[in-house]
Amino acid sequence: GSSSSECADLYLLLNRLQNWCTEPEYTLPAALADFCRSLAALAREHSLCKEPSLQFWRESLKLRERWREAVYSAEADLSPAVVDNKFVKSVLEALSGLVKNGFARAVNARGMLDTYFINEPVFDACASPLSEDGVIGFKRRALPLFLEGQAKLLRLPDTDAVRLCRAVDGSGLFDMGLNMYRLCAPLEGESMELGRIRAFSPGIFERESVFLHAELKYLLALFDSGLYPEFFERLKTVLPPFLDPEVYGRSTMENCSYIVSSAHPDSNLHGRGFQPRLSGSTAEMLSLWQRMFLGRKMFYMDKGELCFEPRPVLAGWFFRRGGFLSFRYLNCDFEYLNVSRRNTYGENSVSVLRVMADGETMPNGTLRGAAAVKLRNKGLGRLTVEFA
Repeated sequence: GSSSSECADLYLLLNRLQNWCTEPEYTLPAALADFCRSLAALAREHSLCKEPSLQFWRESLKLRERWREAVYSAEADLSPAVVDNKFVKSVLEALSGLVKNGFARAVNARGMLDTYFINEPVFDACASPLSEDGVIGFKRRALPLFLEGQAKLLRLPDTDAVRLCRAVDGSGLFDMGLNMYRLCAPLEGESMELGRIRAFSPGIFERESVFLHAELKYLLALFDSGLYPEFFERLKTVLPPFLDPEVYGRSTMENCSYIVSSAHPDSNLHGRGFQPRLSGSTAEMLSLWQRMFLGRKMFYMDKGELCFEPRPVLAGWFFRRGGFLSFRYLNCDFEYLNVSRRNTYGENSVSVLRVMADGETMPNGTLRGAAAVKLRNKGLGRLTVEFA
């Protein structure tokens, strides 16, 4: 088997490394520099292949194993070697090109990402299956769609986010009965060799359920893609605080592991939340909350000073009658005042007019120096933000 999710993360990491490489020179162990040079040359040779190359797979595997053996046996030359910025960037560009090409092959005709694959080896009838030449290729087949793959695809810079969002809503990943997103499309007809995900009844545990961790990861990707109208519309039917507690079956102030989807044969359980184990959904929820209520940047350094700049992204309906919204962060009472109750994003939106820290107006709506340090150290009592 194989997966494209790690491929997406690797592509993003390689791009970030290229942006971070700003020094003129770097010092690496000599053996590592040689390994990177050989791997980059191999990657450049195969980066434009239209189909997966069995030769690249074998050659890169041999290269990696020789490197590991040299390190583990203490035969590798670990003396310092100075390489310039051009060398480092050429290595990263070669690897990025290879990964991007492979990733592009995982995007299907609908513009969605096939996340998991079954790779069946094709054998040479005249060779021993255990010999190096026994396998002459692989027959790849994509499994049904998974929500995680679409969340990863949304994060890539060249993705048409609007088109992908519409494709997801029109696919088997969208539960029309609940207006929620399922972990995966129907698996009926797939082999039991997939394991526990196939063994469960549809709609529960990992099989076609509304797995909150994955669903919130997709919502976070929607938000980070700037699809705010779609994000806030879907928020009303996805987040537990907006659910009917009688249907959810538990406090709407807490997440759950999964929600039974409409795929389950017992309709009485549709929309019911279950907690069979600890859920990672809280991590996504905290990230969503931070981006929505405070902004992506928050604390940062400017001219040697710590700064804090609240730039929330909120729909107008989040503000109560009178335009008030309040919460606590770092032991500080935050108050937002948006009398017009307009969105803080997009056309006809409001923007920050004034920021007051314990009654003192902050220039340019930014806490700088001592005020920002006081907030970070949980010493600020009240922060008021007015929008206009």
